[in-house]
Parts: sequence; C-alpha cells; structure tokens
Amino acid sequence: MESDINYEYVIIGTERYNFIMARDRFQYWVLFMIIFVLILIIALVVWMLYRQSDTNVFVGQPLNTVPYANLETINTLQGAVPVGAAFHGPNDGSLFGDATVCNANVTSTWNVSLSTCNCIEPYWGSTCNRNSYDNKYIGAGNYDPSFMVITPPNILPPIMNKLLECTTLCDTTTNCNGVVWESTSSLPINGVCNMFEELTTAQFRTIPYPLGVDSTIYVNQTKESSLVYLNRVFLYSGALPLRYWLKDLVVSMFSNLLTVSTNIVYLLPFFPTGSVNQTFLVGVYSLIPFTINDYDTLLLGGDTPTTYIDQGGQLQLPLGWQYQDIWVMYK
Repeated sequence: MESDINYEYVIIGTERYNFIMARDRFQYWVLFMIIFVLILIIALVVWMLYRQSDTNVFVGQPLNTVPYANLETINTLQGAVPVGAAFHGPNDGSLFGDATVCNANVTSTWNVSLSTCNCIEPYWGSTCNRNSYDNKYIGAGNYDPSFMVITPPNILPPIMNKLLECTTLCDTTTNCNGVVWESTSSLPINGVCNMFEELTTAQFRTIPYPLGVDSTIYVNQTKESSLVYLNRVFLYSGALPLRYWLKDLVVSMFSNLLTVSTNIVYLLPFFPTGSVNQTFLVGVYSLIPFTINDYDTLLLGGDTPTTYIDQGGQLQLPLGWQYQDIWVMYK
C-alpha cells in the first residue's frame, strides 16, 4: 500500500556526484553541524583563555605602578611635532571664552575674525598651558627626585624660556640623551633645563605618565636605554612600545612585551626577539621547567640544545624554540 506521506527531498553534491536526502533529515544534519562547530569554537576560546591565564601567572607582585596605562598611553605622541611646528589639540583655548580673558594669558591670543582664543605656538591645550616638543624625543613622564637619579653630561642646568630650546641644546651637547624640564612658575614659559646622560629609577618604581599633564622627562627616541631600571629586563617581540616600562605585560597583534624582575622564574607568554637590559643582567632560558635553585647550575652548563644564556644583553634565542614553552630567569 502506497504511503499517503509526501516526502520532500534535497539533492546534495554536484551534478555528477550527489545523493538525495529527505528534507527533514537534512535540516537535522545542518543543525547538528552548526552545534558541532559552535562547540569547537567554544572549546578553542576556553583553551586560549586557559593558556593565557596559565602563561601570565607570575610569582611575586607585579612591578607596574601605573595600572591605568593602556596601549594608547604607552604609545601616544601627544604634543610631539617636528621642530618649527606646533601641536594643536582639538580644544585649544576653549576655556577662554572672551577676548579679555584670552589676551590676559601670556600663551594665548584672541582671534577677532573667528571669535575664538588661539594658543600661541608652541603651546596648546584648553588653557594653552601645554608645551609641544621635538618629535625626536619621547615625553617619558614626570621626574621625582625621591626615587630617580640623573647622571648629567657635566654641564650646569641653564634657565630657558621654552622646552624646545632645552631639547635643541641637548642635541648639540656631548653625552646628552634626554632632559628634565622643570618649570620655574605656574606658566609653561620659563624652566630649568637639566640634561642627563642616564636617568636611573629605583627598584620596584616606575616613571609615572599621566596623560592630562605635560611630561617633565624627555628622552631621545634613539637613546631610550638611558632610562635605567634596576633589577628589570624588558622582553619584547614586534614593535617595542614607546613607554615600555608602564606595563608588565602587553600581548597584541603587533607588539608583545613582558617585564621580567630578577630572581623570578617566568613561563614566557610569547617568543621574544629583543630585550632592553640596561644593567646587563644575565638570563637563563630553558625548554625544561626549572626553579631559582637551578639557575647557577644551568648558567655554569652554558648553551645546550635546551638551555640558552643571555649574557651581553643581545638576546637571540634559537629559532627552533619559537613554538615551544620557554622558562626564563634573570639575575
């Protein structure tokens, strides 16, 4: 007896190679595949999160004292311009709403035709109290003599009118790698230009860098190693962030960074291709997990197929280690 049920079918495949399946079964099959793919995606995400948390667990307290720092903060060039130009922010002079107040400020002037307050170069900001600076330099943060020491290039600090004059003097001074610009008044037009060869920060301290105020430390971009951090090595791959000292860990598509403190064993979350190691600390890298007590033995054993010794600050790990777990400790 012929069934009264009218099955609908779908053809799966090419014209030459195909098979027929009932439509209701095909719908179940598609649903099954969607669920299967979703389960695979969820499993992959869970594994990546587990892997990330596993490799980012450090022994001891993080060194970072600037927890609010993000990728924008550590890479911004806010205020930096070529010599002869001036930085202009979107709200320049916005807090001076009339000509009287605007013209009373020594770093701004009233634009009659536009009825706006314009900052006088090289100043910028809502009250025109921010300094633009030579983009060969990095605004590194604020100087604090309580935990920072500068090594000057044997020259007395001169009084100057502009920050740009200070960095220009540094460009022509032997062994000058950066400057500390300290205003002598509430206005940004006068300051003391302290040039330095090195600026050393005490152990477990970090140069603070708030976005809302000007830096007082400016370091030549090609001489960032003159900012010396005791008992720390900065490992990186890709582009080294401008203010690499602000975060203990950065993992992104274009840049990876890990701050390594001495006498702590780390499982690396990425394969480092370079380091900032100003005090030439000695690092032991190993494909085999080890503890602080194993450091001296591994160091004496030198380079082996599973051990690499970084002694000169020129990190160059074996390329064959790129996709393997790597443990490291500096001392």
